[in-house]
Amino acid sequence: MMRPYVVKQGDYLTKLAHVHGFDADEVWGHPKNDELRAMRPNPELLAPGDVIHIPVQTKEGLPFTAGTANRYRASVSRVAVDLVFEDEEGPMAEEPYEVRGLRGADGEPLNGQTDADGRVHFDVPVTVREIEILFPRRNVAYTGLVGDMDPGSEESGIRKRLENLGFLIAGPDLTVDREEALRGALVAFQRSRGLPVTGKLDADTRKALIEAHGA
Repeated sequence: MMRPYVVKQGDYLTKLAHVHGFDADEVWGHPKNDELRAMRPNPELLAPGDVIHIPVQTKEGLPFTAGTANRYRASVSRVAVDLVFEDEEGPMAEEPYEVRGLRGADGEPLNGQTDADGRVHFDVPVTVREIEILFPRRNVAYTGLVGDMDPGSEESGIRKRLENLGFLIAGPDLTVDREEALRGALVAFQRSRGLPVTGKLDADTRKALIEAHGA
């Protein structure tokens, strides 16, 4: 039996499968999710308010022995995080970094180095919501919310992509009209890509923005 579940900010299929204990592929391919699947080609990019049908959970207890310490081990699914960092001069190439907030057993950060394109790639448990990526040599840190990106078909997804690409200032700015700020960001993006400058979100601009962002 399936039940409707309303997607919240930060939800994505792999995370929902872990939290609610179902097989992601089976649920995504279920006929009750045909409409959602047609609207959202990528199940890891869901929008708040989307409705996905998931199995009704049955209450199952774990065996235990009274009077003794009982130990349980659970496996946690992981998802890939792929980011590219640039500054005004181009890619932040071969830059040492630390990833904090992964909740490792020893609490130590994950260390690595960006590639020639400024790319950072690592896996995070689906239980992690927020991470921090620190670049020690530059003394700068960036905060990322895992699963927070919205589909490119939504205005919220367009705004977030423009923010990540540096065309739109993140967060509320009471001195700037939101629609005017979005139009200005679209104009700047269109110019950077050699697109007709209209300040409007046409199909070509949406496609180019999604491609430039990587998803």
